[in-house]
Amino acid sequence: GSQSVSPTVTTIYTLSCAGAVGSVSQSATVTVATPSAFKYKSFFDSEYTNNKALFDSMAASGYGPTYYTFQYALMGTLSMYEATGDIQYLERTLSWAETMVSKATVIKGSYKSWSGNWDFYPTNGNPSASDLEYLQGSTELARLAQIIRTNSTLNATYGTRATAIFNFVHSNIVLREVAF
Repeated sequence: GSQSVSPTVTTIYTLSCAGAVGSVSQSATVTVATPSAFKYKSFFDSEYTNNKALFDSMAASGYGPTYYTFQYALMGTLSMYEATGDIQYLERTLSWAETMVSKATVIKGSYKSWSGNWDFYPTNGNPSASDLEYLQGSTELARLAQIIRTNSTLNATYGTRATAIFNFVHSNIVLREVAF
C-alpha cells in the first residue's frame, strides 16, 4: 500500500503492517528543504563579477558621499557571508573595509574621516564627509568587526584585522560623536 503525506517540516514517518504471520514496520525521513541564499548565490556572484571594478573603485575613493552608498554593497556582501557561510564574502568585505579605513585622514585633533563636501571639519584644508556620510559609511564596518570578533574561529584568523577596523570605528566615529 501507500500513504500520502504533506509535511511542512522534516518528519519521520513509520508505516506498520500486521497480519496472521507477523508484522513489519518501515520508517522513512521526509526532509523539507527551506529556501536558502544558495539559490541567489550565482546571481550575486555574477553581479559582483560584472561590477568588481566599480566596487573596488568605490572602496578606494576615500569620499564620504560614495561611502554613504557603498555601504549597501558592504551590507549585501556581508549578508551573503552570513547566509551561506562562504568565507569569500567575508574576506571581500574585510578587504574593502581595510581600504576604506586606509583612506581616512585627520580632520580635527586626532579624529579621522573621509573627504566630502562638508566644510565644518576640513580634511587637510578640504571639505570632509558629513556626519551622516561617515556614520552611514561606517555602519557595516562595525558590523563586520562584530561578526569576526564574536566568533572564535573567525577571530583566530581575522581578529587582528577586525580589531583594527573596530578601533577605527570606535576612535573616529563613536568617540568623535561623544566629543563633538
